[in-house]
Amino acid sequence: MFAFTQPTQWSVLPANDAAEPVYFSGRLIGGCLDTVGLLSATEYLNLPQMKAQYAQDGLILFLENAELSPTAMARMLMTMKFNGVFDAVNGVIFGRDGSPLSHGKSLSHAQVIQQVLGDLAVPVILDADIGHLAPNLPLMNGAVANVQMSDGKAWIQQTLS
Repeated sequence: MFAFTQPTQWSVLPANDAAEPVYFSGRLIGGCLDTVGLLSATEYLNLPQMKAQYAQDGLILFLENAELSPTAMARMLMTMKFNGVFDAVNGVIFGRDGSPLSHGKSLSHAQVIQQVLGDLAVPVILDADIGHLAPNLPLMNGAVANVQMSDGKAWIQQTLS
């Protein structure tokens, strides 16, 4: 049985564009930021190479934070950004944060994502039901996904091929 922690509401960066429908597709790649972020600029997370390999599909990066403080999360996301990880994707999906809201910091995890990724040219979905908090939708690495968000509702269709 699920132990729902709180009502969920997906959102899109920037917040003032939330009224606009969002659609993107691609092959899913991602997981826990605490681990995936450490692989940036290595052969194990070479998204530019994956982008070339799956050019017909494109890529969707999905991430969720388990234990990183806002400042550690900012460093991880900036490192990934400097390494071109976000340049290789059609969209980014962030799960609800599994870590305490601020770790005693004046900056929240949501503020970090806004500040670091707010200028991306691709859609960034926040507070998706993926990751360590229930309800948690399983996303399959390598599946081709269509993501749509409109009128406060979101859909992710995954296809293995």
